[in-house]
Amino acid sequence: MPTGPSKGQVCNLEPMLREYYMYRGWDYESGLPYEETLERLGLDYVANELKKKYVLPRLKHG
Repeated sequence: MPTGPSKGQVCNLEPMLREYYMYRGWDYESGLPYEETLERLGLDYVANELKKKYVLPRLKHG
C-alpha cells in the first residue's frame, strides 16, 4: 500500500484469488468458468460457443 495506515504493507492476493474463483465456479488455471457453472446459470449457449474455441474446464468430482 502506498499510503495510509497500511503504508508499506504488501498484500498477497494469490490465496484470495484462488478462493474467489472457487466460489464463482471458475477454473483458476484457465481463468474460464466451469461448463457446469455456465449451464447452472442458463448460459448453455455461451458454453457451446466457448467449447468451439477452448477446452472448457469441468468440475472435478470425487
